[in-house]
Amino acid sequence: MRRSGEGTSPLQMNMKRPIKRRSETIPEEFSSREVAAEFWDTHDTTDYLEYLRPVKVIAQLKGRRYEVDIEEDVALELQNRAKREGTTMGHVATAILRRELGGLRKAKRARAI
Repeated sequence: MRRSGEGTSPLQMNMKRPIKRRSETIPEEFSSREVAAEFWDTHDTTDYLEYLRPVKVIAQLKGRRYEVDIEEDVALELQNRAKREGTTMGHVATAILRRELGGLRKAKRARAI
């Protein structure tokens, strides 16, 4: 004789559990972003799966980013220069590194398929 749950995966066992009922429905419209944020801060989207639908997303990444450890005084100087030049710390750091590494040219990015 087979015992309850024997030969059944945990996923199948979870599917047989009673569905938790929620006490609130999703409002048709939120009066502000703050109200919507407050609602979702206190509610779990998995309780509202029947309202969700798949969407197709196409993302075009603008480029790679790299993390490099630098000392605090260097970071502060990069930040000051960036502020003076009206640009980002990354742009300043890249310009300095290109200059110091022998005038590397900007690599052409491969087109996304």
